[in-house]
Amino acid sequence: MSNFVDNIPYSSPSTPHPQHQIGWVGLGNMGSKMALNLSKHLQTLSPPLPPLLVWNRTSSKAKDLEKKSEGACKAVGELEDLAQRCDLIFTSLSEDTAAEEVYTILLVGEEKRVGKGTQERISSGLSTVFVDTSTLYPETTGKLERQVSALPKRHFVAAPAFGPPPMAEAAKLVFAVAGPYNSKKHVSQFLVPAMGRKIMDFGSNPERAASFKLIGNSIIISTIEMLSETMTLADKTGVGSERLYEFLEEFYPAPSALGYGKKIMTNNFQGENGFTLEGGIKDASHIRRLGDSVDCPLPIIDLARQHMISARAHGGSHLDWSSLSAGFRITAGVPPFERPEMLQKQPKQ
Repeated sequence: MSNFVDNIPYSSPSTPHPQHQIGWVGLGNMGSKMALNLSKHLQTLSPPLPPLLVWNRTSSKAKDLEKKSEGACKAVGELEDLAQRCDLIFTSLSEDTAAEEVYTILLVGEEKRVGKGTQERISSGLSTVFVDTSTLYPETTGKLERQVSALPKRHFVAAPAFGPPPMAEAAKLVFAVAGPYNSKKHVSQFLVPAMGRKIMDFGSNPERAASFKLIGNSIIISTIEMLSETMTLADKTGVGSERLYEFLEEFYPAPSALGYGKKIMTNNFQGENGFTLEGGIKDASHIRRLGDSVDCPLPIIDLARQHMISARAHGGSHLDWSSLSAGFRITAGVPPFERPEMLQKQPKQ
């Protein structure tokens, strides 16, 4: 059994008040699984905390999660209403523009709860912590932090999550965390073991955690690009990608290599339980921008992004980001999708 104490770089936080209300915003492939795990965890505490309040732009997802959680979650119809009711709010959002729009509304609701004036807020006895688990450009994360921290009794913690949706479902994520120490310490008890296995601390500057998340994702994107090239080569030479996968199991048994290697080998790029190609293009663009900002060329990321765009152009925008291999196959003169049914969008549940 893992020793979670060793994976949380802070001393034990104080027990939250029995009425400590937590909210969750964003129920995509990652957020829905993280929120469900958190909601279950809140009910195991002594005493249990109130049901997790959840909101999603597509309201049916919040209602579905409420039903799936058997009462551990409660769907909220209006985002501003959630902010008026919560002491701690987690966000899991798809991209930067959405994050800025969501936080603008959240802060309006939060000010209705705690107050707008400095003295009013201090006298209220209330405070709010916002925790963002999204993958955003560091500049965006910094902007959110400044907006949140502009008033007293309001704190921002960046906690971008590493891991694909199956890892989120298994509560095995790794979080890169940065922000005020006391806020990080308080939040840690809801990150590990409820949603993940480890916290990596990056000090007080949220932009550093955001940068690290992009750098970490660059390794995963580069791995997918490498697998796309070598598996295509193995198939074209007659060696077979199946035999190359055997090699991976023996000599390169990293979870990302094995997971994405199997997707590429079997041409199984369904995006329902993966990270989408659109999200991959967004991340690759952020990584290139980060490299440009410090004069650091990233040729593998440039190439991978080109292959993702080619895969999207051939109908794969809704697929897992490992479908970038389809973009590479085009350059090698082979059909991009050997299983055409992959291009058929699955009906929404």
